[in-house]
Amino acid sequence: MTGQDIMAARLAGSRLVYPEKDVNLLLKELCGVQAQYFSNAEHSVFIRSGVRNGDFSDFAVKTWTLRGTAHLVSREDLPLYMGKDCRSTDFSKESFWNTRDYWSLSPERQEYFSRLIIDALERKVMSREELKTLCREKGMTPEEENCMFHPWGGGIRELCERGFIAYVPCEKKLFCALGEYRLVEDALRVLAERYFRAYGPAKLTDAARFLGTTVAKVKAAVSESELCECGGMYYAGSVLPSGGDIPPVLFLAGFDPIMLGVAKENNPFLPEEHVRGIFTLSGTVNPAVVLHGRTVGRWKKKGKSLNVGLFEDITREDERLTLGSAEALWQEELSLSCERL
Repeated sequence: MTGQDIMAARLAGSRLVYPEKDVNLLLKELCGVQAQYFSNAEHSVFIRSGVRNGDFSDFAVKTWTLRGTAHLVSREDLPLYMGKDCRSTDFSKESFWNTRDYWSLSPERQEYFSRLIIDALERKVMSREELKTLCREKGMTPEEENCMFHPWGGGIRELCERGFIAYVPCEKKLFCALGEYRLVEDALRVLAERYFRAYGPAKLTDAARFLGTTVAKVKAAVSESELCECGGMYYAGSVLPSGGDIPPVLFLAGFDPIMLGVAKENNPFLPEEHVRGIFTLSGTVNPAVVLHGRTVGRWKKKGKSLNVGLFEDITREDERLTLGSAEALWQEELSLSCERL
């Protein structure tokens, strides 16, 4: 199994070679796409489906799932991501939030305001500011507000992680209520099988990191699955794509699944010397430009301007190829530039 085979398989599995126009199915196959910045999620979907800036609200939501990060996921998949506190309004147990020094919401007050928010969202979609106003009108103090609407999540995040509410899938901070559902007992097996189908060949350690669990649990979850193994790497299906199927140029999204699917140190698309150009010390994963299977820079689009910042020198021919690929991808009149960082 060559590096070329591995790259071709991952590109095919993550739908960068064979697009999937059904975005709901795409989100299921990829185990969602990371969406701290919603424009990144939109681009991840766009380059894999051809759907640009679509309305996903009928079948998807944005919420905290894998690795404790916000993802755009299919509504139908929500039970796969819910923990043992799914649909619970008992806030008396210790949690990451209520053990903070600043936490001022008692379990009773948190339950009261949580029910207030859930009931309001069951009637209509509301913004974060509208929910704050509602809670203030019902006696929420500034200290309690800082807990319920903490910038990193707080009580609102707990309601999302317990499966009561979620973000509407858009740039604005709008929330909606979720319907009733039950946990899936074999959720990890389902997610692990999807992982190896989309991101394989990959190691068990890669799957454990991506799914936010342990190697032992992943191994147990897939012990009866029909996965193939070669050199300590697992993949779904009996035949790997061989000898190509690597697009000449890819404009990956920020926090793209190809970059997050396996450990950055072992990602064949990302040379070691360019890791920090994509994975910053602040935790950002920049949008990568992949040329002939190798990350050579990052890109930034603002309005009608698109800039490619190169980590290394490329030929004039490859520069023309890269900028021409940008025009073909966005299909709009752009002011294009390419410069060495």
